[in-house]
Amino acid sequence: MSERISRKSLTNSQNKEEDGLARLFLMTFFHINGIRQKEREEKYIMSNIWNYFGMGGKHYWCNKANTMRFYNAVMQGRKFLIFDLETTGLKKNADVIVEFSAVVIEKVGQFYQKTDEIEQYIKPPFTMTDEVIAIHGITNEFLEDKPEERDAWPVVKGFFEKHKDAVISGYNVGFDIKFMTAYAGRMKESFEPEEVVDIFGIVKENIFADEHDGCRKLSHILGILYPGKTYQFHNASDDILATWDVGVGVLKKFLESKPVLEESKHKAQISSYQYWKAGRTQRIYVTLRFSENFYEVYYDIYSSCWVCEDDKNNEFNIFEWVDMNDVENKLTKIAESKGKDKFRLLRDKDNWRSWKNIA
Repeated sequence: MSERISRKSLTNSQNKEEDGLARLFLMTFFHINGIRQKEREEKYIMSNIWNYFGMGGKHYWCNKANTMRFYNAVMQGRKFLIFDLETTGLKKNADVIVEFSAVVIEKVGQFYQKTDEIEQYIKPPFTMTDEVIAIHGITNEFLEDKPEERDAWPVVKGFFEKHKDAVISGYNVGFDIKFMTAYAGRMKESFEPEEVVDIFGIVKENIFADEHDGCRKLSHILGILYPGKTYQFHNASDDILATWDVGVGVLKKFLESKPVLEESKHKAQISSYQYWKAGRTQRIYVTLRFSENFYEVYYDIYSSCWVCEDDKNNEFNIFEWVDMNDVENKLTKIAESKGKDKFRLLRDKDNWRSWKNIA
């Protein structure tokens, strides 16, 4: 299920009476509007920008598509509908939704604020197990008098229709969209949001995570972005607003990094490529030829990031020089030449077996 924070206070010490959402937007608004107009226009027209960053002898380069979609939407003053689900399990066709929660955040005057919200519980057609209840805390007894799927559908559908001009968002929102699509299908209808920004995707694009450290959990990211701040979680609305805070905080750090256009860098040739797996780790190794030299980089499938390590003789970050957007375009053509419609393998860690067949 989409990761939710336990409705308990995180261990921080800032004054509980501060309005976190308003404060964050005050900070973010003046940061964004403080950017020089020329830089703002350049960022606005970029639909797919890339950035590199380095740490501990390694350098990382990640796609910023989600980040830029979020940035562009904020700059345009778009409305956001952020939603979250609790379900009976992970299988979209076998499990069902037991709670639909959503918050609408839109620009009022100069600042964004919450303007609408909904919390709809749904009685499942079967009894939930104790293991499932332990995850989200919603009991079978609590849901006993709640509407069933067919009766709750008009309420859920109506909320989306009421805010049909909003950008749909959430934390790992792809999971929730799959369940909403299955729910709509059982109602003989469809659920196809036009514009989506995944806050979890923004985190993945800007924070490199080791597979085992769990540092992409929402609670952990909040602690990184807002040390000393106390979050109280009394209802689903609080959880969703925390998701929004994460998106705003990561966006601010992204803007502070002064991203570089890939198009201004040099083109490299792909000399070789190979899939590699050891335990739970899966990588795509690529040898690049640049300026008569060869450099090895790899794509970490779990982390959705490209990685290069310092040369044995000196520190050299190939990502500072090479247009990685061009590298991925070349890999896309390789995949397409082998019968693949899209190079989805660099976007989805679950498709590593398909990449193995290509490489």
